[in-house]
Amino acid sequence: YVGQEGNTSVNVNTSYAFPFFVLPGSTKPAFFYNGNTKNTPSYRTMNFNVFNGDSWSESVVTGTVPAYGSGSTASSGMYYTSDIVAAGEKRYIGSSFNEFGYYIHEVGSDGSLTSIVDNYIPAGEKCGLPGNVSIAADGEGNLYFLGAVWSGAIMQIYKVDIAGKTMNAYGTGIPVSISSSGGVNTKVEFGINPVSGLFVAAYDDTEGPAFIFINESLQWNKFEVSGAEAAKTDYKILFDKEGNGYIAYISANGIELYGIGLEADIIPE
Repeated sequence: YVGQEGNTSVNVNTSYAFPFFVLPGSTKPAFFYNGNTKNTPSYRTMNFNVFNGDSWSESVVTGTVPAYGSGSTASSGMYYTSDIVAAGEKRYIGSSFNEFGYYIHEVGSDGSLTSIVDNYIPAGEKCGLPGNVSIAADGEGNLYFLGAVWSGAIMQIYKVDIAGKTMNAYGTGIPVSISSSGGVNTKVEFGINPVSGLFVAAYDDTEGPAFIFINESLQWNKFEVSGAEAAKTDYKILFDKEGNGYIAYISANGIELYGIGLEADIIPE
């Protein structure tokens, strides 16, 4: 559908990111989003939209995710944001909802969601938090999810236990800024080298862009990078099948691109 514009538009809440992806076993582009039209079933809830070649076909997601207003307050259950990963031929989505925990689903070829982890709340917390979430897969198809922990003011990676329908903390947390209302102010992105298994993350710390990796002791270490320009956008991390990795973002000077080596080195491109 390159160069072809759908004849319908979609009114979405632009406060959060809603990743664009291709349905498994299909060529149809799709995305999940938070509806922004008041007094409609789609308002503030999770919706699914797929492009059929001429127009968008949208529907409200029900049954497998919280409904808007389904908790203790009027705004509970509001759909915040998701991230999607392709693991082989499968697609997985990790999501956050107001006053609920984190959710992991497998996305079917028709956009249906099959529950893997429901309402996961980090130990000692009341709920998951809005802001960015991230999901990635290693070279063996294991899933990992990144979410916030309010009391610790960290972003924590969790390994998804598909059989047990839960998640377990992996490594130490990444320190971030969290507001008094629970909003995560620091954007963090992570990726996994499918060849070496190296975990890499990028975020803004007090000194500017920070590029880090998990060592053999499951502790975060910083790459030796000097003079990195401040980011104006979120970070993007991508590895190809051969293990070549890249971190990209936009600064005031344009696109910044760094190559990630297999031996925990990082080189400006």
